[in-house]
Amino acid sequence: MVSRHQLRQAIKVIEQANNEGFKEITEELTNTISRLKKQLDETDAKWKLLNDDIGKSQILYKFDEKYFSNLQINHSIAIKNFLENWMQKQSDWRYPICFLSPSVPMYLEHCVKSNLVYVLTNNFSIAIIKNHVIKTLKKHFLTSQLNQYRIKPLFHEGMIENKYVPYNQIGNIVSYDYFPYLSIKQIENYFESFEKILRPGGSAILHITDADCEQEWQSVVEKKITYCTIDIVQNICKSKKLILKNYYHIDSMYTFFHIQKPGILQSQKISATKIEEVR
Repeated sequence: MVSRHQLRQAIKVIEQANNEGFKEITEELTNTISRLKKQLDETDAKWKLLNDDIGKSQILYKFDEKYFSNLQINHSIAIKNFLENWMQKQSDWRYPICFLSPSVPMYLEHCVKSNLVYVLTNNFSIAIIKNHVIKTLKKHFLTSQLNQYRIKPLFHEGMIENKYVPYNQIGNIVSYDYFPYLSIKQIENYFESFEKILRPGGSAILHITDADCEQEWQSVVEKKITYCTIDIVQNICKSKKLILKNYYHIDSMYTFFHIQKPGILQSQKISATKIEEVR
């Protein structure tokens, strides 16, 4: 099924063809394109307005703390492999990692080699993290070997304070199954916080549904997720002095955005971790 993103690309191709001299159908094409663009813009504007406000996702959609505590997360093999690959190959383990984990402690087992891991959550404890890591890796770690995790509060309005996560120290941020339920204002606030906590050259890998495929768009209309697009993410990055390096459509409903703070991530390693595109 054709996505909204593909539809926009098709419009650009038709406009280009129209400009190159198909005179016999120019008027008909022009009118059709105009109506289609207007329809897309009107629906985008409607949902952007609805999701601009910081309180909409929690009040109107009821994506509150109770919702996150009961959220059931099931990932395909493709998503699991992507996140594992990212964390093992992209992250510089010498730097602290920050997880936004409102619901479950998934993927924290991949951080056992890290010196320090900040986990922003209101729904599970250090003990639950340790049990999850031991069960997932099927290894009986000594308690003293799993002291790198730090639980910090997750403020859904998007603010991360220096007293909880130190500014200019984080090498990598990871978030999944969270941003699709936030308003655009909340996402803006989080990006502002990311610019503060990341080291120069530090990165974030963020799952943000872009509302472009048919399944995502229907989920927005049915208020199962909130509205966002690639263009909105790009504009927020520019306004918060961040760089949108890339985005990856891994699976239906799962687009991951690679966000980076300008600069070079200096490493204490003999050779710094090379940031490569995850395929």
